Amino acid sequence: MGLAAVAAMAASCSGDARSSATTAMASARATVQATATAFPTGRSSSTTIVATDTPVSEASPTVELTPYLAPRGKGPVTPLATATPTSSAAFVPHALTPIAFSPGEGLTAADLSARGMGENVKGTFRGERVLIPKIGVDAPMTYHKVGLDGVMPQTDGPDDIAFYDFSDWYSPLGGFPGIGGNVVTVGLLDFAGRGPAVLFDLRKLVAGDLVRVRLQDGTLITYAIEFNKVAPFDSLDFDALFGTTAEESITLYTGAPPFAGGSYQNRRIAWGRRVE
Repeated sequence: MGLAAVAAMAASCSGDARSSATTAMASARATVQATATAFPTGRSSSTTIVATDTPVSEASPTVELTPYLAPRGKGPVTPLATATPTSSAAFVPHALTPIAFSPGEGLTAADLSARGMGENVKGTFRGERVLIPKIGVDAPMTYHKVGLDGVMPQTDGPDDIAFYDFSDWYSPLGGFPGIGGNVVTVGLLDFAGRGPAVLFDLRKLVAGDLVRVRLQDGTLITYAIEFNKVAPFDSLDFDALFGTTAEESITLYTGAPPFAGGSYQNRRIAWGRRVE
């Protein structure tokens, strides 16, 4: 779908900060150092991705990930047709058609495809804050453009939730809050010298919990979580994960244990559809 299978990490603190954090946090995780990880191409449409989210009780320096996405050498990018933005006021709350997802926490390729694929979405980013009442999150929603070099910039820090605009891409990726598609967001799990970061408690969300995006004009866009799952980082298909969905939805993405070799080995993904 127009993305190379490469992923990289965005660094945000010094070695000194990591060292002091490791000493200070005897029962929590610290973060962040730079890393780059090869990521296999292709989709495993029939392969189940199984993972467990084991608790982390001991201190361990951690790495949060922001994927790196690059074109697959298909030549110049075809300009996208501009979608007609749908205003927030035009959204009519309705009963959602149930989607059957796999049981348990392991993410499967079928889970992602079951959401349905949408068309390219373009619009003006109007997000201001992300509110997740269940876990006490009230965070700034920061704008990040994914250019044709495929780089997804790092979050601004431990307290913001980064939104990613894929509208320059020729594949149907991402979306915009209040307009449509798959609103792709990333937040850190923890941070050096600080401990828990904005999405530290993401694991606590269950189906039916609400996530709200407050727009700059005060409008609230509400999504209901439908799954909260874990997948090994090196098995993730970012084409499918960040693909535009048929109905407006939100993806919340962060790291997940176990920690080994300088980074978290799993990623936690919570996904929900717009309900109002």
